[in-house]
Amino acid sequence: MPKKVGVLREFKDLSPSEKFATNMKIRMDRLGINQSKLSELSGLPRSTIARCYHADKVPGLDTVGVIAEALGTNISYLLNDNNQLLQMTGVPYIDKAIEYVTFHIFKGPEALPKIQHYFDTDYHLVYADRSISDPTRKGPNLLEEMELNYQQRKSRKALPYVRSASIMGMFICVHINVTTVQNTNMATELPTAVIKDIQTRTVTIMDAWRINRKLEIETPKQLMNEEFKINKRYIKVLYQSQE
Repeated sequence: MPKKVGVLREFKDLSPSEKFATNMKIRMDRLGINQSKLSELSGLPRSTIARCYHADKVPGLDTVGVIAEALGTNISYLLNDNNQLLQMTGVPYIDKAIEYVTFHIFKGPEALPKIQHYFDTDYHLVYADRSISDPTRKGPNLLEEMELNYQQRKSRKALPYVRSASIMGMFICVHINVTTVQNTNMATELPTAVIKDIQTRTVTIMDAWRINRKLEIETPKQLMNEEFKINKRYIKVLYQSQE
């Protein structure tokens, strides 16, 4: 577990290699990935991962890109100067759940056992872009969603990644970026968004988790050992940018 930085100013005082190592450790901890597993996922030598992990070297952009892809995030998140990865909802176990679910829900049905404890048994996805009267507004259950995500993996450049998150009563609101591949022959509608065409574009999605209890965020420490279940997830496209 990385040493937590008390204030933003202290994080900015770290060297580039220390900033990268800190962000990398936070991401690994939230995903439950150790150095050996990251070496396996990235294809990089264990020694390279260790040097990055211990801030012994400033990795090149190629190495950062490979590690970012293996961790289901992007280069700017691992190199950021604002310590964004420490500042999502501010509640550690919720932040870990957000990163963990978003990472594994695109890994295919074999990853179901890793995340199903976060979901109610009658969970289903809701396409909030669609009319309330539209029968297709109700989406798949968790297993079906994971199967669809995996089938359409070739239509994405990389795993979707979390941009930001917040807690609003009985909702955990997550903003996710998805980048699709140009001229793909895959279906143009991803399970996580309504994509209008097959041109390369980055799509920002609001992924609102409707949970089974209201979270009163007075002191984050009060919530350390509490659990929640996701009843539904409402997804809606917020922004599309042509690349």
